[in-house]
Amino acid sequence: MFCRKRTLASASAGEDNHSDGSKRAKLITSKARVIHLYGKNVQSNGKIRTVQQFRSGKDFKTIAKILKVAGATAEVYGIDAFAAGAPMDHVRLAEVLQVTEENFERIKSCIEKGEDPKLRAIRDELHELFSYNQIRFVLACMIRDLSL
Repeated sequence: MFCRKRTLASASAGEDNHSDGSKRAKLITSKARVIHLYGKNVQSNGKIRTVQQFRSGKDFKTIAKILKVAGATAEVYGIDAFAAGAPMDHVRLAEVLQVTEENFERIKSCIEKGEDPKLRAIRDELHELFSYNQIRFVLACMIRDLSL
């Protein structure tokens, strides 16, 4: 389904081939950094079920009840699946997670300029105005080269 597994090593494998400072080399380096910041992402039955339920029109609160997990956990399952390539509508996902275009750009800008490769540092830099799941969503979009 969406078992495309991305690792830091696979994302940055092309760096040596493009060490001439080209735009492609910078893009690969940036992508590798974003993937590293996102962290480990392993496929699970919960994530697969979340994608199925989300695609059928259910919200994360309902999905959480079905899966018998917390609402934030259902959100993480959906965001992880999306980051891994699951076919989900990122605009709807943004709406459900309450990420506006303005907030998306603000979070993305902070991620791009950030020095510390930790979600906590990004959240602190944004004065804790956004949830970890909102930040993860923006990272997932960056991994997939999508914007709002």
